[in-house]
Amino acid sequence: ILKTSKDPDLRRQVLYILVEADDPTTRDTLIDVAKNDPDPDVRRHAIYAISEQSDDPKVIDTLVSIMKSEKDPDIRRHVLYAIAEVERPDVIKVLTDAALNDPDLGIRTAATYAIAEVDDPAATNALKSLLKSAPSFEIKRAALYALIERDDVDMVPELKALALSKGKTEQDRELRRAAVYALAEVDDPAVAGVLWETSKLVMGWW
Repeated sequence: ILKTSKDPDLRRQVLYILVEADDPTTRDTLIDVAKNDPDPDVRRHAIYAISEQSDDPKVIDTLVSIMKSEKDPDIRRHVLYAIAEVERPDVIKVLTDAALNDPDLGIRTAATYAIAEVDDPAATNALKSLLKSAPSFEIKRAALYALIERDDVDMVPELKALALSKGKTEQDRELRRAAVYALAEVDDPAVAGVLWETSKLVMGWW
């Protein structure tokens, strides 16, 4: 049916059945659909179905392969978020590699936000590393906003350092403003003193 039916709704229904069946022998079929189905939404459903096969040691490699061969940027972003849902130890490494090295800035940005979706404390460290050393402003900004979304109190030292940085470009000022606003959102009484200190110092730089 997946190969012969011209009805995308029917093909999606078949994919749902395959997900519920949780049968590892369907892997090759799902890969074929994810790469070759003419309907983008069906391909997205196939990608989701592949990500549900977390017990398959090749699931991450499979999703990365799909992302590299896919031309549609929306589907490539969907693959990144599908990777973030897989419960395997190499997820953060794969997403960080995409955030740093994919040739498409939109994909690098999406990979950064996808890291924030990973339910693992190591995701916070990965985002902190990108915030500190990513080669582009756009990825540093995405890492900062992704950290804010995670609402981790232990990011206060990084936010304070960023708020007190002295770069003079508009990009530097944008990151400082975002850091101060993020500090204001941290639900921790100890942050109040830090916020007061940084606010006094950065006001003259805005």
